[in-house]
Amino acid sequence: MERNGTAPLGVLFKIRELVIDMDTISKLNVYFLIIIYPLLPIIKEHSLMVGNIVEIIILLVLFLGVVIYDDTGGWKISIQKNIFFATLILITGVIFYLSDFFDTEVYDVFSAARVFLFYIFLIGTLNKLLSEGKLKCESLAKTVATVSILFAIGAVLQFVIPDSFLTVHNSIILTDLRDKSDFIAFSIFNRVFSFLNDPNVFGVFSSFCFFICFNQYRKIKNRLFLIAIVGSVISILLSQSRTAIILVGVFFILRFLLSLFSGEKIKPLQIFCIVLILGSFAYLILANLGSIFEYLRVDTLLTGNGRVANSAAKLSYIIDQEPFELLFGNGMGIAREIVFENSYLLLVYQLGILGFLIFGATVVLILGKYLRNIKSLPIILGYLCASYVGDYILIPQITYLFIISIMIMRYSVGGSVEIK
Repeated sequence: MERNGTAPLGVLFKIRELVIDMDTISKLNVYFLIIIYPLLPIIKEHSLMVGNIVEIIILLVLFLGVVIYDDTGGWKISIQKNIFFATLILITGVIFYLSDFFDTEVYDVFSAARVFLFYIFLIGTLNKLLSEGKLKCESLAKTVATVSILFAIGAVLQFVIPDSFLTVHNSIILTDLRDKSDFIAFSIFNRVFSFLNDPNVFGVFSSFCFFICFNQYRKIKNRLFLIAIVGSVISILLSQSRTAIILVGVFFILRFLLSLFSGEKIKPLQIFCIVLILGSFAYLILANLGSIFEYLRVDTLLTGNGRVANSAAKLSYIIDQEPFELLFGNGMGIAREIVFENSYLLLVYQLGILGFLIFGATVVLILGKYLRNIKSLPIILGYLCASYVGDYILIPQITYLFIISIMIMRYSVGGSVEIK
């Protein structure tokens, strides 16, 4: 058999398994995307083509990881039913919004579809690897912690030496960036965004990093998680994102309520620490009331810095549309020039009421068992609240962290308590 230089069939299978271990490739791809996705905005500042190529490669590997399974007889092609139907619904929607009923650009439609495909395939890949024990929750959380620390360092650099930090950004977009921060060292108006390009996005990003690292630190007293927690808090404070600060508050309030309803015993030391922290915060607030009001921009707090009026105007505009647009929307990816700052209104405008309901049903289809996990409730409600004041559904740097966080809560030890 080897006379003509042909290796035995068994050797070929071993070589193939050595070179093409799809599960290992998928796992490495997950680690890579956790690190690279938050850096994509700054990569695209310098080269849009490179950023798009990186996204497409990640998406392709996620797809292969979802459909290729290792069987006793070799590799086989298969796909989870919920992922298949979600992908089919998305493809149907893309075809529909590319039809003559809508005046939409092909690039915009495919760009929006790429974001949703990323979510679908990420969910499928994580579900496959975590359920089969081929990816550990702790490893996922440690990767997020590392990214959180990196971005916290970037935040501190921007706050302390903003002129030097700005050199990492493309000079062409510096004008837009200067509208969001004064870039004066130690200034209260020096709102940081680290390697992202918006302080509010960075604040919400840091809050979800905080949720993941905090939950893991409670299970595993690892120094990396503790450093990441401190870094995330610094990032949130320096970003001056009121959304992020409120999200952290909601997170702890809901965690406390869940612990009460679940009958979990609260130790006297925990109560003492809570009272001490709240007392310290109250003292600091009273002692520095003027500066805190300035920091929180209290004059625009109730109006959401124009978000309330903007959402009301957008809602009126949507309701006043023709019946067809109201029911089926205006097309995927067409709201790029319209600032919604509300994911729900954005989706209704793009997909219509019918499309929004289908979207919601698809989310339940692919995330149902994760959404039923009671312990994930603080994170889920936090994401829903954030989506009300931002178009985070189309910002992968936020949504991918939300997906990872509820996945970790589901598969970590003692992390799943389902609503029956």
